[in-house]
Amino acid sequence: MSRSSLPNGLEVHATELPAVHDATVIFAVRAGSRYEPPATNGISHVLEHMMFRGAAAYPSPRELNLAVEELGGTLDAATHVDFTTYELTLPGETFFEGVARFGRILEAPLLLDLALEKKILREELLEDLDEDGRDIDIDNLSRRLLYGSHGLGHTITGTLDGIEKLTEADLRAYLDAHYVGRNAVVAAAGPFDPAAFHALVHGRFAFLRPGDRTHAIAPASGYEDARDRYAFVHDPGSQSDVRVSFPAFGESHPDLVALDLLGRVLDDGMGSRLPHRLRDQLGLVYDAFASIDPYEDVGVFDLGGSVAHAKVSELVRELVGLTDALRSVPVPADELERVRRRYLWDLDRMLDDAHSMASFHAMRTMLGSPHELEDLRRIATNVTADELVRVAKDVFRPSRARVAVVGGMSDRASDKLRSLVADLAK
Repeated sequence: MSRSSLPNGLEVHATELPAVHDATVIFAVRAGSRYEPPATNGISHVLEHMMFRGAAAYPSPRELNLAVEELGGTLDAATHVDFTTYELTLPGETFFEGVARFGRILEAPLLLDLALEKKILREELLEDLDEDGRDIDIDNLSRRLLYGSHGLGHTITGTLDGIEKLTEADLRAYLDAHYVGRNAVVAAAGPFDPAAFHALVHGRFAFLRPGDRTHAIAPASGYEDARDRYAFVHDPGSQSDVRVSFPAFGESHPDLVALDLLGRVLDDGMGSRLPHRLRDQLGLVYDAFASIDPYEDVGVFDLGGSVAHAKVSELVRELVGLTDALRSVPVPADELERVRRRYLWDLDRMLDDAHSMASFHAMRTMLGSPHELEDLRRIATNVTADELVRVAKDVFRPSRARVAVVGGMSDRASDKLRSLVADLAK
């Protein structure tokens, strides 16, 4: 991997992968829901949509997309909590021309037809609402439980009323403040000459003004103990959606790899503890999961699944029990070695995937991770069972658990579950 910086502060990363056929380039910018004031929550996501409605070089959405598709490329974008990405994957033979066009797309967005795009955004937002306008997205509910009015508790998509009030002037101001050299990174991987890529990006992306880096404001000290620990939204369906969430580490934390291995002990294939207990032994769920969502400074460890309404409390008890066991009993040597090998194999697989490598370097730069792939390999190789117990004791304290449910429980069942969650805090 090679890196360079433009005079405007833009960081550039290039990874040559001679054996693959496709190449991926990613433009990532520190623009996301955590940086948005409540009045303009959702603006990062709206701007991401509007960037594809035409640019000076390609004045209509169709012209813009054809400029990429005629090169065999696929253009995509996504807004996250603390960054937004624009991604272009191309055959190796058209990669450099594609990067040049990619720069033109990002350089001068026209932001046309905002009213029309709002109609599309409205349909997207309605997917997370019930017929009464209540948010029934379980991830939104769990993040509000954890972070409240802090930016990390905002939804990525915003609200219907808030999106409707946004103007082109709002978008221009946000674009000018966040889409700047010191707040962005370009990363690419694939079968290309890195030196030629750096030279192309230095010329093509010089249009970005330097600007300032957007700094993340951490949640206030003590926020974990000050909030309600349970939330329930009634939504009559065939099952209830359940989340048990623990505050966890950010990208740069030295124990993040150990937490990743703990996550794999719980959920890394059908032989892992979570599916074995919940499916094979209890027949409680069809599908359940454990996952880590790390941000720059903090993160969330989620467990969840969909279950019959009458069995919500049983699922919550089992999920908390699975984490609690990791706090007291060391992971056996053979189990630790199995998840360690699978973690290392996944690192190796990234070297066969241009998108994975470009994304890895873009995200580690965006979120401040100090680790290269070899660092992750070294850390994972040296993690011990005692370290896993220490990290589990830190993260999986029952008093830190937040429980969110969207489903058809009765009020009486919900009250009992609230009492159960309160007991966990004692």
